[in-house]
Parts: sequence; structure tokens; C-alpha cells
Amino acid sequence: MQVFWKRLFKTTSGTQKGTLYQLRNLINRRNVTKRPKSDVNAAEDFVEVVVISHVLTAVMTYLEMSSFTDAPSCTSVPENLWMEDEKKRRDTLECIANRVVDEHIDLEMTFLEPNSDACGTTYDYACEVLTLGLFIFDFKDAVREGDGDHIITLWKYMMLFFKATGRTNYATEAFTLLAQCHITLPPNLYEQVKWSRFINVHGLPGHNVSADLHMEHLNKEVKVAIEGLGANKSDKAIKRAAKSVGTLSQVLDSYDSALQVNKPSGKHSKKTVAKDVEKITSQLLNCGTFIKSTKTHLSFLHLKRNLIKTMPENNIKDWMVIRLSSFLHPTIPHNHHVHSDSESSSCEC
Repeated sequence: MQVFWKRLFKTTSGTQKGTLYQLRNLINRRNVTKRPKSDVNAAEDFVEVVVISHVLTAVMTYLEMSSFTDAPSCTSVPENLWMEDEKKRRDTLECIANRVVDEHIDLEMTFLEPNSDACGTTYDYACEVLTLGLFIFDFKDAVREGDGDHIITLWKYMMLFFKATGRTNYATEAFTLLAQCHITLPPNLYEQVKWSRFINVHGLPGHNVSADLHMEHLNKEVKVAIEGLGANKSDKAIKRAAKSVGTLSQVLDSYDSALQVNKPSGKHSKKTVAKDVEKITSQLLNCGTFIKSTKTHLSFLHLKRNLIKTMPENNIKDWMVIRLSSFLHPTIPHNHHVHSDSESSSCEC
């Protein structure tokens, strides 16, 4: 989320149609600020609305639709598609989605080319919103589905995203995770790290949550139990409350069930966003956001479409070599020069 914000959210872009800050003002999301940590739920809700609007705009542009009430005039959609069977309609939808993704999403592992200083256009900005936004959606979906393999794949991209935006500590943590998974951990521990990152307390498919979030929920239960002690707080009582968290929640759930007390799901409630999505999508369509042009956002003149392409290849390679050396040999200082194979062979000669 912070990478998304740092790259695409600037308070100086309030008059530039299609930027995050202008869209935030358009739908009056005043609780969304330049610091997403100040209200995480508000920031996540805003990103969801913006990304959905960009997805709809990209698809409607491809289908040559100017409003939600228009019929697709694109030749890729048969005129009587609605009369076909479900499989035919699903195959057509998947084909359209693949074409939109291939045209607008860019996560190719290519690095900064020499003398590459072209200005970023409004189309590049919209593609970057779509790319990073769908990446966030993909990561959340992988957590909900408990897909450990896909999570590790996404961490490879996040390491580069963090490095490109100056989040060095996060990049180092991502590199350490990947180095452990692919180099140092034995197979059994690798599988444990890969699959123990989330937990499913309901036992239903698609209801996993990250282990860190579940721990926050347990911490809240401990705080509630300690608050209930009132004037009887003591070290012994607090330790007893902490040790009884798992059992205590089961007892309370059983008690509520016996009394037919409806327990809130704990899921963050959301109001309908249909009007906001329609308002943003209408503006993006009127501006021709997903039509390639030379128009630019003054606040994002140097924005490149692919975040990975903002880094010189030699810089990321050198950083990874230094991190790997520090990871394998912790006693070596971080600024220790690591010889390449050619340098080593010349020294030996």
C-alpha cells in the first residue's frame, strides 16, 4: 500500500484529472490522507474503488462503450452473445480480460535502459494504477485462498518494488525471506514457512487471514480480558488472562451460542460504492484515460509505466550480491566489497 501511495499519490495533483488525489476529492473521501497508515481501512477502501473503476474503464474502452447503458460495439463480442450458453459467455469474457491485461498490465522483469528519460503520459499513469492495484488485489486473494506458492512468487516482485521506492528495510526483509526459502532452509522448514503464513479460524474455503492479523485479534482479546479485571489487576492475574485466551474465547462463544446471541463477524463493514465507481468511471471515460496519447500529468512527468524499469540492472544486482554476502556471512560488514568471478580469477593469477 505504501508503494502504491508513494508512487501515485501527490497532493499537488488536485487539478489533474485521473490522479489519485483528484479522484479522492471527486468522491469526497476526506479521511484519505497522504499517510495511508493514519486510516488503513479508509485507504484500502479508496484503492478498491479506484482500481475497480480503472478495470471497468479499461474494459469499456476496449469494448468501445461510452457509458454503462451502451452495448458493446467491439467486433470481439458477438451481437447475440447473451443468447449463447454459459460456457461460451465465460470463454468470451476470459478472452476479453486476457486482452485487456496484455495491453495495459506491465510487470515485465526488464530494468532501466540507458538514456531512457521519456515523459510519462496520462495513459502510463492509468496503467500503473491498474498494475499496482491489481497486484494488491492478487496478494490479498492469495492470502484468503491460503496459496503459499503464489505468495512467495509475489514477494519476489515486492522486493523489487520496495527497492525501487527506497523502502530499503522492507526490501531487505523480502530478500531475507526469499534467501531462506531458496537457499538455507531444509525442505520441511521451507514448506512450514510457506504454508504457515495464514490461518483459517472458520474452516471455510477463501476465509484465510494472515497470521499477523490473527495475532492482533488475539492481542485484542487479551486487552479486553485485562480490562475486565478492573481493580484486581496484578502480574499473576494478567499472566493468567493471557494464557487463557484460546480457551476463554471458546467458552464465551459457547455461552453466546447457548443464549442465541448473534456475534459480529469482525469483518470490516463497507457501504455501497456503486455511485463512487460510476462517477470515477464516467470521468475516466470522458478523459480517454486508456487511449494512448501524449497528454501528461504535471505532477508525474517522470513516471515510468513499469516500476521495475526505474532501476538500473547493475544497481539491483550489486545490492543483491551485497545482501547475499551479508546473509551468508553475517560477520562481514555491509559495505564489504564482494569480488565478482572475473575479479577473483585475476587476483588468483
